[in-house]
Amino acid sequence: MEHEIKITFSAQDCMDFIDKNSAAIEKGEYTIEIQKEWIAQFSERTLLFLAKYGTIENRKTIASYLKTPISILRFLAEIGSEENTEVRRIIAFNPNLPQDILQTLAYDNYYSVRVVAAKHPNLSEESILRKLSKDENADVRGSVALNPNVSKDILKSLAVETTSCQFVDKAGKFSPKESIRSLVAKHQNTPKNTLELLARDSDFVVRMNVAGNPNTPSAMLEALAKDSYPSVREMCAGNPNTPISTLTLLAEDSDSYSVRGSRDIHYRVREAVAKNPNTPVEVLKAMIGKPSSYYNSSVHYVYRSLAGDNLDKKGVKYNSDNCYIATVCYGSYDALEVQILRTYRDKYLSKTMWGKLFIKWYYTFSPYIASKLKGRPLINVLIREYVLNIIVKSIQRH
Repeated sequence: MEHEIKITFSAQDCMDFIDKNSAAIEKGEYTIEIQKEWIAQFSERTLLFLAKYGTIENRKTIASYLKTPISILRFLAEIGSEENTEVRRIIAFNPNLPQDILQTLAYDNYYSVRVVAAKHPNLSEESILRKLSKDENADVRGSVALNPNVSKDILKSLAVETTSCQFVDKAGKFSPKESIRSLVAKHQNTPKNTLELLARDSDFVVRMNVAGNPNTPSAMLEALAKDSYPSVREMCAGNPNTPISTLTLLAEDSDSYSVRGSRDIHYRVREAVAKNPNTPVEVLKAMIGKPSSYYNSSVHYVYRSLAGDNLDKKGVKYNSDNCYIATVCYGSYDALEVQILRTYRDKYLSKTMWGKLFIKWYYTFSPYIASKLKGRPLINVLIREYVLNIIVKSIQRH
């Protein structure tokens, strides 16, 4: 008769129980429920015993612990039964696996195990990766395209795939479906001639990933910057290889392409230009200096604050009358009160979650408000005396 035993005291109590009742456990008269935090305290002998005679849940618990001895993981990986499939899949996520265990998992009969093994960063054997790249299951082939060690030749062969793939993480959550070509397009080992082929792909997601690939040459990025999809242009605008002449054009990204269901999403292209460390100072200054009427929505002011941050990183100070409420109300970017507010922002507000949220809100809408305050001295005086001065004095007291 089987008895389920729940040891609620400690790992040592569990080991003592196993020592006293090992024969009965082997016969299946007892099943033991163990806690994950006990694994580190178990002896290797206890772990091996549980791997042999414990339940599937015991094996899953042991397999999920990152510091489980390799000898135990090797034993579990070689139990090829169907009921042990999930145990092997869990093992495949372990970042410490050696080549021999990965080879065992890569040749597993169940594709759910092969999918995880194929993208493991420790799997580097060319013959194994090549075999997996020809697997009958598309998810396995797609997983090879995620392996950091995959060769250029294998990526080239995967670049002609017409199927999509989907992955399940350790927690059982499904990733969005994605074409295998798009995975190849963003891999850093993909050769330039393959990127050139994918840059002309009919799927805009593939072109978008080519545009974001750090190895995409500047000439290719120059062509992709003219793509009709804003998301492709956005990735070009953020790529460090994009030529300065192209960044200059993208800073003036046209609204001539409409997107169904959205009035205007092209500000993301300009945001990417504003954040690109290679964007010239003159272009950033020009972006900040655009009048408020230049854009369709106040959300576009976000990129202008990003351009200002980029200038700060370059060590360039730039006075922008229409970007900050405090600057407009005090009449100067270098006013003492404005400096106090900036210091408080950098030293205190930026260190807390609520502070960061306020900063994000402020830099989203303040340029638009500041533009409305320009040329209205009475309102500026009221805001300065009854709002800003009170805040500055409060900061100085603390």
